[in-house]
Amino acid sequence: MTLARVLSSVCSFALFWFIAQKSVRDLGAFRTILVFFLFTEFLPLLGANQLVIREVSISRNPVKKYLMHSFIFSLPVSLVVSSALVLLGMYGKYSLTISKGLIILSFGMPATSMVTCAQSVLIGVGRGDLFGIIQSLEAVVRTLTGIFLLFLGHGILSIVVSFVLIRWSIIIFYWLSLNTHLKPGKWNIDLGFFKEFVWEVPPFAGILLCYVVLRFAPQIMLPWMKGEVAAGHFAVAFQFLDLALLAPTAFAVNLMPLFAQRAQVSISSLVDISHQAIKIVSLIILAGVATVFIVAQPLVLTVFGGKYIQSVPVLKVLIWVAIILSIDQVLAMATIASKNQIYDLLTLCIGGFVTVILLYFLISQKGALGAAEGYLLGTSVLLICRVFLAKKFMPGLNPVLQLWRPILAVTIVICIGHILNCYWLLSLLVGIGTYVLSVFVLGALKGSERIAMKRLLCSTVER
Repeated sequence: MTLARVLSSVCSFALFWFIAQKSVRDLGAFRTILVFFLFTEFLPLLGANQLVIREVSISRNPVKKYLMHSFIFSLPVSLVVSSALVLLGMYGKYSLTISKGLIILSFGMPATSMVTCAQSVLIGVGRGDLFGIIQSLEAVVRTLTGIFLLFLGHGILSIVVSFVLIRWSIIIFYWLSLNTHLKPGKWNIDLGFFKEFVWEVPPFAGILLCYVVLRFAPQIMLPWMKGEVAAGHFAVAFQFLDLALLAPTAFAVNLMPLFAQRAQVSISSLVDISHQAIKIVSLIILAGVATVFIVAQPLVLTVFGGKYIQSVPVLKVLIWVAIILSIDQVLAMATIASKNQIYDLLTLCIGGFVTVILLYFLISQKGALGAAEGYLLGTSVLLICRVFLAKKFMPGLNPVLQLWRPILAVTIVICIGHILNCYWLLSLLVGIGTYVLSVFVLGALKGSERIAMKRLLCSTVER
């Protein structure tokens, strides 16, 4: 599943790069439509996919029951989302290309509903490997088809049509993968069971909706307020943020079983392992963030070309969101593991609300750069709120103790890079060397801490 996520991101980046060579406007339009495509993938089960995974994994007998009733629940939701996409395409004040793309996407929502239900059941029965293979297959086929259409001279909308058709086609692979698990039992509708299922959805839905608002707000608001060109410049910077978050996201997901076990032992044990995870994430991600910050201009110009020069200041601001979201993901896993989901929901509500407000005002004033600044400030509020609320059920939690050394090391690196102001490759090598040296000199990697972090890393890799 982790490899599927990485491969999907790589494929997305490849198609993104080919479109970027065409024009900034096309890139902005495609990225906006793609954001809606990704956004709507979360919606059919309103977050209840976690419920399906949990219940199917506990008892695999009612696989048919959960697959059928989850689809019955998700189908009307997907039809509502389809209608919303059509209305947004007709009256949302987006450009003509984006508006048509949203209407095209609406035809794929029932297929997305089926895929979401099938994925949840596959993970629940312990076949995450099949889920990863099929997801990777869809990503590769989408990318190759999109690139092929570009070479034939087709536009963005043709690629969107191919995305929808491939989504409908991929259903057959999920059905074949589930076939052996669907033989026992009958396809019967159980109204009592369905009511119980629906009754458990609201908390999951609340967390999901707050998460997707926080995750996709800048990419949806920017093209609406400032147009496709601004969205294109922001999209280039966001691609690097997406890549930076791949490893910490996979790491955080694999922490859940370990966190849950520690929470069963004691809260202090959960706090200890949370501190170790935060230190690992901060040491690795801060190094990458500082590197991108120092070489932002040659990185953007080398990969995407001179017409994306306006993306450089956006990237220099936006890349710092990586460390904030990485730490937030660790604390979110600890919150859920300790069965304090209400605090997770409250944190996301506050963070999402503040982020949207900041984005609105800053985008109005500064366009793409304002979107980056608003997202950085909004996610900072999210993390501060997360730590403040986590202290209520995790006494002794103090992320600052794990962060001050890596932050100081990164500050030294940036200062030296600014003073030297030399060829970017030399600055990069000097920066990496300085960071490693600073981390050791400041005592961030003492012997006992190295052993504890190594043990944690090995545990997550094994899982």
